[in-house]
Formats: sequence, structure tokens, C-alpha cells
Amino acid sequence: MQKSARTSRLAILIFLIVLLAAGVSACAPSDPPETTAPAYLVRYFTDDTEYHSETVPQGSVATLPPTPVKDGFLFAGWAVGSPEGDDFIPESYRDSLDTTIAVYARWKRDAGLMFSFRADAGGYIVEGWSGKNSDVYIPARHFLSSAGDYPVVGIAPYAFSYDSARLNVLTSVVFAPDSAVRYIGQFAFRDQPELSEIALPSTLRQLHTGAMQGCAALVRVALPDALEIIAESAFADCTSLSEVTVSTEAALQTIGANAFRATALTSLRLPAAVSMIGAFAFLNCAELTEVSLPSPHAVWTLTRGIERRTLELTDNIAVELTNTYVAYEWAPQV
Repeated sequence: MQKSARTSRLAILIFLIVLLAAGVSACAPSDPPETTAPAYLVRYFTDDTEYHSETVPQGSVATLPPTPVKDGFLFAGWAVGSPEGDDFIPESYRDSLDTTIAVYARWKRDAGLMFSFRADAGGYIVEGWSGKNSDVYIPARHFLSSAGDYPVVGIAPYAFSYDSARLNVLTSVVFAPDSAVRYIGQFAFRDQPELSEIALPSTLRQLHTGAMQGCAALVRVALPDALEIIAESAFADCTSLSEVTVSTEAALQTIGANAFRATALTSLRLPAAVSMIGAFAFLNCAELTEVSLPSPHAVWTLTRGIERRTLELTDNIAVELTNTYVAYEWAPQV
């Protein structure tokens, strides 16, 4: 009987120990479940083929892949949802979560552009054009196996100038939205008789001598804020050019001699940064009735050879520029 009681107490003790161990185990902190950092997926397609994909952490920006290549076409950027969709701007999707963004390559038919790589310029120069297409698209980047993938940074002299023997007629020129072109060389588009449209890139800093001279069908042009120099005769003899727009805060400093000679301009407001207007810049602009400058440029020095004189300007200097002092170069008096 005594032995049976001891056995019962032992069994109860063992039960309590097991129960206590179970309770301690239940109270012990457990390892947290594995979690996946919030992210989104960007898939890049060229036509119907997946070209590249990237999982991007939420709050970060997708990295564009290398420029794709397609025979007979030029890459024209990435679009969302389809080649006809809106431009893909990676920064716009940094807060996306648990979603897939399908991005498609846009293509423009190759107009037969010819490129050269200039290490000193940091990219490719458009050297010429086959003339086989009248609408030309200037891509943001180019790839040659001998040089690699680099931006297009300039247009060479005479690259698109009209040649009556070749009948290489242009009607429009479009630069890629993310163009890096900094200059357009001398006579690059000279005498193109049907060129009615050109949207200059926002990165453009210099229009060289005669760059657009003689483009008789060109009606309007917007000058980018980064443009600093309009060289001699850059728009001379563009006889239909009636509208030139430029911000009063633009970087434009120099307007070369004959720059707008024989155009159809009626008015022009110049930015405050202008520090030189060359001789005959607005010669034979018969319709030009108003040219204005911001108030800091009230007194100018006029130079012709060794002769110098000063002139206090009113708000409208069209009369002085187109008639009385066309032979002078103008600069603000310091």
C-alpha cells in the first residue's frame, strides 16, 4: 500500500514537471516569420521578347538596361504598357509595391544616319545622312562595337545640308526626349527647302555659323534655355521664320552678325543674359516692329571698326537694330 502511494506521488510529480516544461516552452519567444522586403518588378520588352527584368526595392529607382539594337531601326526610348504608351520615367515608380511594370522599346525607322565616335567629346557625332527618309529622328544614344554605347552629343558641319545633286530633302527633325546634343555644327541644315519643323534639344548650347541658314520653309523655332551662342548667319535667309521664342531667363549671351537676317520676324523679346548682338543681326527684317530687352541693358556701346558710340535704349529697339545702326556690333556698357 505504501509502495503504491509513492508510485502515485511520483507519477503526479512527473506530470507536473512535464506540464511546467510545456508552459515554459509556450511562453518562450518564437523566431519571427521570414518576410520579403517590399519591392516591384520592371520587365523590359523589345517587340514581344523579354529583354531584361529587374526587381526594385520600394523607394528605389529602376536602372535602365543597355540600349537595345534592331536592324533597320533606331531605339527611341522606353514606354509603359506598349510601344505607344507614355514615356517610362523610372523616378515616377519609386513608391510602387507588389506590382509588375511592363516597359516596351520604341523604334524609329533608321533614316540612314552616319555616326563617328569622338572620345574628346564624350560621345557620338552625327556626321551625315543617306537622304532616304525626309523625317529624321536623332537618337539619344548610339552603339558601335568598336566604341560602345554612348550619348549622341553633336551634329557635324554640313551633316544635313541640302545637296541638289542628291535631292536629300528634309521635312522635319526630331531629337529624342532625353537628347544630350550640345551643338549643331556650321551649315548643318543649310538650304533645306522643305524643313518646316525642328524641335531643338533642351541641352543645346551652341548653334554654329549658318546652322539653319536658308531653310525657307521654317516657320517657328523655340530656343532652349541652355543655348548660349547663336553664331553668325545661323537663321539668315529663313524667309518664313516669323516666330522665335526664348525665355527671358535663358542663358543666351551672343547673337552673331546676320543671325536673323531676312527673316519674317515681327517681334522678339531677348533674355537678360544677352551681351552681344552682331552687326546686321536683323538686317532686312521688314516685318520686325518690336525687339525688347530686360531693363538692366539700358545703355549699349556700339562698335564699327575703330568707331565707338553709346546709345540709351527705349523699351523697343527694333528701329535701331533694323535701320539706323545695322552696321554696328552691340554690347551693354559696363
